Amino acid sequence: MANEALNSDERQPLLSPPRSTETTADNSTKKEHSAFSFNLVKFIIAIIGVFLANADTSLVVATYTSIASEFKNQADGALVLTAYQLGYSVALTVYGATSDTFGRKIPILVAYCLFGVGSLISGTASSLQQIIIGRIVSGVGGAGMTSMVAIIITDMAPLSQVAVLRSYVNIAAVIGRSVGGPVGGVLFDRIGWRWSFLGQIPITLLCLVVAMWQSLPGANEGNKKRRLDGLGLVTFAFMLTSFVLLVDFGGKDNVPVISVLAVAFAFSAISFVLVERYWAVQPMIPPSLVKQSGVWAYCIVQLFLLCAMVTILSNMAAFFARTENASNTVAALHITVAPVGNAIGAILGGHIISRTKRYKVVSIMAATTGVLSFFLILFRWRGPINTWESLYIFPASFGVGLLNSSQFVAISASVEKPQLATTISIFFLSQQMGMMIGASGSGALLQRTFRNALEKTLGDHAGMSEVSICNRTLVFSRRMLPLP
Repeated sequence: MANEALNSDERQPLLSPPRSTETTADNSTKKEHSAFSFNLVKFIIAIIGVFLANADTSLVVATYTSIASEFKNQADGALVLTAYQLGYSVALTVYGATSDTFGRKIPILVAYCLFGVGSLISGTASSLQQIIIGRIVSGVGGAGMTSMVAIIITDMAPLSQVAVLRSYVNIAAVIGRSVGGPVGGVLFDRIGWRWSFLGQIPITLLCLVVAMWQSLPGANEGNKKRRLDGLGLVTFAFMLTSFVLLVDFGGKDNVPVISVLAVAFAFSAISFVLVERYWAVQPMIPPSLVKQSGVWAYCIVQLFLLCAMVTILSNMAAFFARTENASNTVAALHITVAPVGNAIGAILGGHIISRTKRYKVVSIMAATTGVLSFFLILFRWRGPINTWESLYIFPASFGVGLLNSSQFVAISASVEKPQLATTISIFFLSQQMGMMIGASGSGALLQRTFRNALEKTLGDHAGMSEVSICNRTLVFSRRMLPLP
């Protein structure tokens, strides 16, 4: 079974096809193709939902400053982004538990409903606070639209095809993140920012209606009586809330707030672990699940991998603008190489695993490619670089896409079916936390590094005029690298 696949020593294929006669194999193949065709509508609608959930994030990135300006509340503008991430992160593990208890259909329908309601709240809001509430609701829905698709894929396809299907989902997510920003900018310029939220409602309703008429797997027999871990959910929500705010405030000179958030995070994290370990009868994130079958290792790899990738991507435009005086358009073109590499890596990894029935070799190849590329970026991107050296981001993102495909198959093969939904949710949570740390943490690190280096450069500026200080600051900022 799944554990036998994981424990293989690679002398035989990890995803071994059934040992049977040639006729039986042909019949089995025909059945798999028939099953896939029958589920094609579900898969297409699911991809649309993933596209929408990812486009929403980048779409708001392009408009949130203008939204905050309209409500004359720039100080809280970033909370429009943070609120979505918070709702998304807290809800991920809940979908894993509820899908085991109630089946796959109810959670994904609830996810579509919440995403649509959140978009409606944000699009009709009369204050920034209402938009933030709407974004939290949308984040809860977006978590289900992405995690439930991954869970359903493991139900509807044989393990050898999971990586291929996941690669197509990954492409939808990449395209969504890529086009969301430009579309948000166009909508804002032409018809206003409200339609960047309201325009998503018809598509969400389409996904909802089609999903209602599809047959999806029901609850696992062993989990039908599973109860929601209420206390664990509360402590988990507090832990993630304090974590998101701590990362967001990390680059600001507000020591009291940062100290309070750090203490709150530590206290809620310890409380959550104690609740899950000693109190909860049916834990939301079972400690035994995280420890067994290498699940914790996969999650740590994803956390650091996404953290590194997002750190680079979130600073690339500023890097080329400062070191090569590139325009915003040219700087953005450098970033477009990354999603292309990620998509190619995911597709190639999926097809290699499907054909060879192995994922360990693919994982090693992906990790090696990614690490070498990150080292090249670290040592070579220290100032103005050649055009071909700017393409180091391609093999880095290629390795990330390849590793995502192989590790998703690995984690699907490492646990038993009743625990698969929760495991996949934890897997996605580790990715989300890595992206949050990469985006907000690198920004905080950049601000502090810039401030400290600028103070050293200016030195004692008591006798300098304001114009001289401004000129020296501008000159310094043009050659300051995004990362130390």
